[in-house]
Amino acid sequence: MTVTQPQAEPVHRAGAPDEDRPIGVILTDIKGDLGRLVGEQLAIAKAEMRQEGVKAGIGGGLIAAALLGGFMMLLFGSLAAVYGLGHLLGNGWAALIVAGVWLLFALFTGLIARSVLKRLNGPQLTIATLKENLEWARSLKK
Repeated sequence: MTVTQPQAEPVHRAGAPDEDRPIGVILTDIKGDLGRLVGEQLAIAKAEMRQEGVKAGIGGGLIAAALLGGFMMLLFGSLAAVYGLGHLLGNGWAALIVAGVWLLFALFTGLIARSVLKRLNGPQLTIATLKENLEWARSLKK
């Protein structure tokens, strides 16, 4: 899902030039434009955060899977040590192989989770737009 910035309406309304309009009407228009601008910025931020939330959820799920794999490796590794010391051959080797498989699973899912979480960016479009708005507001001050 990509986020696109909504198209803004033109600031100047059809009709009389600005110098012929009463100051109250101009201020009302400015208030409405600012309200619409803030609303659009919030909508963009929500959409971007929703996208980042999905990525974070996937990364969190993969971390949980890696933790499960690590737990299973410890469980089967412990069982392998018990069987290995008890019998020196046989059941211990089987448990050790299972523990090795779980270790590989934990490493694999942990690496995938790390790469997914590194790709989290935050609301980049919102930040860029807010910077543009700040520059615009500063240019009006001059």
